[in-house]
Amino acid sequence: MTWPPALARAEDDKQTARREIAAHFQASVDAGFAYWRIDDYGHTELHFHSGEVFLLNETGVTRLR
Repeated sequence: MTWPPALARAEDDKQTARREIAAHFQASVDAGFAYWRIDDYGHTELHFHSGEVFLLNETGVTRLR
């Protein structure tokens, strides 16, 4: 039997992917390509100066524009 179980590994993989995505987004902000915004509903958005807008939530990232 392998440890951790497959379900736990899958959850670890999700958390790792979320951290990596957040780090890439933050690098874009740090480089001056984008900025963070909290909308009127308290949701986190990432706005790129080129016009793209992404909504970040618990289940993933959605491109709004």
